[in-house]
Amino acid sequence: MIAAIVTIVTTTLDHQEEAMSQGQTTTIGTARTAVNDFIAAWNAHDPDAVRGVFAADGTLYDPFTPDGINGPAIAESVRHAFEQFRDVTLVLGSVVEADGGRVAFEWRLTATAASAEGRPVPVSLVGCDVAVVTNGRFAELRSYFDRARIMEQLSARGAA
Repeated sequence: MIAAIVTIVTTTLDHQEEAMSQGQTTTIGTARTAVNDFIAAWNAHDPDAVRGVFAADGTLYDPFTPDGINGPAIAESVRHAFEQFRDVTLVLGSVVEADGGRVAFEWRLTATAASAEGRPVPVSLVGCDVAVVTNGRFAELRSYFDRARIMEQLSARGAA
């Protein structure tokens, strides 16, 4: 899947270079700012700030919300994540921008969850997001991560 995303973005970047050589404008930079704001909002543990990175009609898709959510539901989903996972930290990995406000970025999440017995359990998760940014906000964000990996870590460490 990552290879397919890289191929799409690389092709888009080739078209962008051609457009720029002909004097056309680009949106590179705006998407990166939205990504940075998104990561900062998560690290501030601020669900409303995470929601604020999305356009008014922006939609979030992820393994927990495959049909997509928008508006106040984004903040509620993030709030729920913070209730389940304490000390959430997101570290931004590579970022690939393309013209038209498209951006793909990798991230690593670390947090502490509670086992079924209530013991603290460290959790680590790697993911990749693909987004379309309009006017500096996410019009659409598709987050990809292994949801089962979270449960594996909780059950393996909870049983120890």
